Formats: sequence, structure tokens, C-alpha cells
Amino acid sequence: MRGSTFGLLWALLLSWFWGANPAMAEPAPDPPPLAAEEAAVHCELEQAWYLALAHNPRVAAALARVTQVHEEAEVVAAPARPQATLTGFREQTRTTPGPPIVLSTFGMRPGVAGVLEERPFQTEGFEYGSSQVQLEVRQLLFDGGQLAARIASARAQEERAQALLGSVVRDLRRDLEEAWSEVLQARSRMELAHEAEVLAREQRRMTEVRFQEGTAARADVVFAQVPVAQAELDRVRVESSVATAQATLNRLLGLPLGTTLVLSEPLAPSPRSGTVEEAEESARRVRPEVLGARAALESARMGLQAVRSGSDPEFYAVGSGNGVSYEKDLLPGDVGWRVALEARWVLLDGNLTTHEVRRAQARVLEAEAEWREAGDSVALEVRQAWLAHQAAGRALSSARVEVEKAAEALAMAEGRYRSGVAVFLEGSQARVDLLAARANLVAARYAVERARIRLDWAQGLEPPQ
Repeated sequence: MRGSTFGLLWALLLSWFWGANPAMAEPAPDPPPLAAEEAAVHCELEQAWYLALAHNPRVAAALARVTQVHEEAEVVAAPARPQATLTGFREQTRTTPGPPIVLSTFGMRPGVAGVLEERPFQTEGFEYGSSQVQLEVRQLLFDGGQLAARIASARAQEERAQALLGSVVRDLRRDLEEAWSEVLQARSRMELAHEAEVLAREQRRMTEVRFQEGTAARADVVFAQVPVAQAELDRVRVESSVATAQATLNRLLGLPLGTTLVLSEPLAPSPRSGTVEEAEESARRVRPEVLGARAALESARMGLQAVRSGSDPEFYAVGSGNGVSYEKDLLPGDVGWRVALEARWVLLDGNLTTHEVRRAQARVLEAEAEWREAGDSVALEVRQAWLAHQAAGRALSSARVEVEKAAEALAMAEGRYRSGVAVFLEGSQARVDLLAARANLVAARYAVERARIRLDWAQGLEPPQ
């Protein structure tokens, strides 16, 4: 899972890079165009998948989140690398006059001494310019493993972000396949609705003919209008559902909502093998939700280790050099230097470390519970999807039997009508029953397809990269 997520991340980043540098890019087949609403777009499922990856904002946001967390990890790791600071200034200074003072004679001749003792002196302010440059280099030598633990915690958060990216991609694939299936099912229902409308109109026409021949009552003609009106209403509803399903799919693909799509049926999936217990165990190992929770637990454990190391002594190697020049010289003529080994050890912190350790321990317990909960939730989703897929398969088999029975009933009704022992309406009703059975078969077939999609998603199967 982690490798495939890295592969997806690099594929998207490389695709962006080559797209931003057309002179370096090699010729490649064009993706389906972003057509106007009146144009039709011919699209295969795998083409639509890459189009959705390129345009879906959820994927873009997840990629940005991975980049943010990666940079946050680099920020945490920065103190482990050498640190260098260069400072410098050029200033012009004027001092203030000093206070009046009386000079001491200190054994001078009496005549001169008397004159000096009676005359106080006052220093005058003066002005001068100076420049100073200082370079300090600092390297952490030892901190009890605190920084290493913080770096490991940040790396674990990066793995969690990558797992969430994989989850977003898998959710997008599920939504795309379900929307694709909804469009195909809606269009199949629309074909059946047109057939039902044609059949209802034919029944009404035959009833009117029989009324003109005197073999049917006027009420039969009135009653024959009802199926026609109902068929027209069903057709309008199905056409609306087709437009809604197509707009949902267009939104996932980043196309204008009114774009007409020409879709193909996806390839039949391979048959299922193994048991539900094996599927649950496999999902626990590969589902992004579980991997993300596991990474969060590892981050919490490393955070606890970092907090426990916070009271250990820290040692730094420090080296600096500085120089000063006065008046008109900008650069110092001579440089002083300093080399030191600095130590820092917090002896009393007001029980801060104690409470931080307890908080970190509680966070570890919370992360462990969330990890177990994620695994249990995944196992439940797999079992529910497995059972739903089996139930959908049985419903499909039953729908096929209903179609066979309805087709046989229609053949018998047509035979009875040709033999003159049945009226036309009996055959018409048999056709209505066959259309209803075919509609149930269409619904059952796409229900199996959606159940398979949900099962693939629950098991954590990787979408095409």
C-alpha cells in the first residue's frame, strides 16, 4: 500500500512537471477533451479514471497535505543540522559629555598641584564610527534522543498523510465506478421505458379498434389511456434520472455538467476466491484507514519518547569569530574567535515534564484505541460488503429465472392468441410482465456490479496507477 501510494504521488508530480515543461515532454495520446455541452465524449472507464485523477480537487488537496506534512518533518529535523548565523553592522556614535571631575595631584610639585586642584575638568563628547562582523556556528551533539524521537514522530505523520492520500484515491475510484454504473443502468432503464410506452400505445390502439368493431366497451378505451399516461410519466422520470446520473459523473471527471458521454460497459471482474475471514485479514493489512491509524500510533509513541528525553542534558559545539573596525574601515583588520562546548540541563521545571509525559501517555492510549477501532471497522465493512455481494448474486439469479418465466408466458399467450383461445390483451399483459422482469434483471445486474465495487473498496484493492 505504501509503495503504491508513493508511486501514485510521484506519477502525479511528474505529470505536473512534464506538463509545465512542454519542451521536455514527449508526445503522448491526448486525453478525452473537455467538450462543450452539446458535444459527445467517447470515454472508456480507465480513460475516465485518469481524467478524474487530474481534475478532482480532493486528490489535489490530499497531495498538498502530503507536501505540507513532509515540509513540517523537515522543519522538525532542522535543529539536528549545523546552524550558522552571520551578523554585522556599521554605526556612527557620538557620546554625551561626562560629569565634572577634579584631578588628583598624586605627588606632583606643589605649585602645579595647587593650580590643578582648584580647577575642575569636564570631559567632552566625541564622535566615532565602527563596524563589526560576527559568524557563529552551532551543532547539536547530544540531547538524550529527544530530537531523534521528534523527527521519527514527524515522519510517522508523513506516512499517515500518505495513507490518507491513498484513501482519497480509493474513494474517488469507488465513486467513479458507482457513478459509471448508475449512468449505464439509467440508460438501460430508459430503453425499457421507451419499449413500455410503445407497448402501452399499441394496447390502446388495439382497444380502440375492438371498440370500433363492437367487441369492446367504451370503458375499455378509457382504461387503456391509463397505462399510456403512466408509461409517459415513467419515461420522463427515467430521462431525468439519466441526466442526474450523467451530471454526477461529469462532476467527477471535471467536465461541464451537461456534457453527453458515450460510455462502454466495463470488463467483467475476475471471480471471487477465498473466504470472508481471509478478506478481512487482508483488508486489515492494506486499508489506508488502518495504515493511517497505525502511523498515528507510532507518532504518538515517538512523541512520548521525545517528552521523556526532554529533561536530559544537551550538549552543543559552538564556534564563533568576530572582528571590529573603527572610523572609515568597513572590514575588520583583525579577527577574534571563540570555541566552546556548551551544556544545558534543566534541573527544575515546575513539574512541566511530568505533566507532558502523562499527556503523551494518554495520547498513546487514545491512538491505540483508534487503531483497534479502525481495524474492527474495516473488518465489519468487508463482511457486510461480502454478504451484500452474495445476496446481490442470488437476486440476479432469481431475476434471470423471472425473465425466463415471463418469456415463456408470453410465448404461451401468443400461441393461445394465434389459436383463437385468448384475447389480444392477454398477450399484451404478458409483454408488460416481460418488460417488468427485464427491468428487474437490469436492476439486479447493476446491483451486483455496485456490490462488487463496494467489496473491492472494502478489501482495499488498489485502483489502476
